[in-house]
Amino acid sequence: MVLLLFLIVFMIDTMPQYRVRAQWRKIADLVNLTTASFFACEWVLRFYSFRRPKRYLIQPLTIID
Repeated sequence: MVLLLFLIVFMIDTMPQYRVRAQWRKIADLVNLTTASFFACEWVLRFYSFRRPKRYLIQPLTIID
């Protein structure tokens, strides 16, 4: 759900007719900050939940994520 919200805001943010509106800029910045924080927290929690965190860090899908 969070990823979908991020993608929708990202797509709308690329449309020139919405970029010039100051109110939209504030909303887009808030959504981007919130979703980035959510994903960062998720990554940190996943990191700490593994028994061998160093091994988790070198897995290819982790690097991509």
